[in-house]
Amino acid sequence: MASIPGGVDGINSATTTVVTSGAAAPSAGQVLTATGPNAASWQNGGASGFVLFKYIAGYLIFNDNTTPNTILDIMPGVAADSTTSVYITNTVTFKKTTGGSWVAGSGNSGFGVGVTLMVNTWYHVYAIINNGNFDVYFDTSNSGANAPPGTTAFRYIGSIFTDGSSNIRPFTQFGQKFIWTNEILNLSGGVATTPTPVVVGTPLGFITYPILQLTFANGGVLFDNVKIFPGGNDPSTTSRFDIVIVNPTTNAFEIGGLQSATNSLSQVDYAVFLGSGSMTSITIETLGYVNINVAAVT
Repeated sequence: MASIPGGVDGINSATTTVVTSGAAAPSAGQVLTATGPNAASWQNGGASGFVLFKYIAGYLIFNDNTTPNTILDIMPGVAADSTTSVYITNTVTFKKTTGGSWVAGSGNSGFGVGVTLMVNTWYHVYAIINNGNFDVYFDTSNSGANAPPGTTAFRYIGSIFTDGSSNIRPFTQFGQKFIWTNEILNLSGGVATTPTPVVVGTPLGFITYPILQLTFANGGVLFDNVKIFPGGNDPSTTSRFDIVIVNPTTNAFEIGGLQSATNSLSQVDYAVFLGSGSMTSITIETLGYVNINVAAVT
C-alpha cells in the first residue's frame, strides 16, 4: 500500500477520504491528486483531490548553521495547503534569506510583496507552490496576504523574529514547540495590581501558548503573589488565571517553564496581589512558546 509522505497510510476504500494507488513518491512542488474514489497520482500543481485536513509533516525551520542571522533553513516536508485543496511537498532542505524581495529558488531573498526587513518584527514563514514549483516566502500577514505573484497555494509553517539589529533571533524547533536560544525580556519592574496586558515573545497575529519565566524582586515580604491570565481575559474577574505564584521568602527568586495563552496581539495579562506587604516588582521573560497553528509532526 502506498503512503502519503510523513507516514500516514491511505485506506483503499470508497468510504474514506484518503485513498492510495501505486503512486510514485513526489518531487518538489508536486501535490497528491485523485481521479476516482480508489485512485491517486502525483501531479505538479494539479487539481485538488483527497487532502487530509490541516495535514503537515516535516517543514521544521531553523537558523542556518553558517549564516544564522540572515538565512533560514526549511527542512523537507509535505503539508495540506491553507484551503485543504492540495499538498505542498519538498524533498530537500530549502534556504531563504532576509536580503530583500522574494526571488524564486533556494538561497534567494524571501520577503513577500511590500514586505521589508525591519528591527523587532515578526515574519511568518509560508511554504508555497509558485508557478508550479515549491518555494518559501516571509510575510508580516498572518493570512498570507502578501504572497509573491504566481502563488497558487500556501501553508503557514512557522514564524521568525528579528532583533534590534534586524538579525533572525536564534531558536530551536521541536514539533510545535519553539525555544529561544536567549530568553526575551517582556516586562521589568511590573507592579500592576489589576490584570494588565503585557506583550510576550510569541508570533504576532496568532493565539499561542507562551512558556514564561517569572522573577520576583526582593520585596522583603511574605505571601505576595502574581497571577498570569490568558491574553484578552475579562479584567473584571481575577478567577480565570493560568498561573499563580506565591512569594514564599523575603528574598528574590525565579521560576520558569510556566505556560499560559496569548491573544492574537501576543499578550497575556498579569497582576500582583499583596499579602503581608508591598512587593517591589515582577519581571516576565519568554523562554519559548507552543505554536498550535503549525501543528508540525517531527
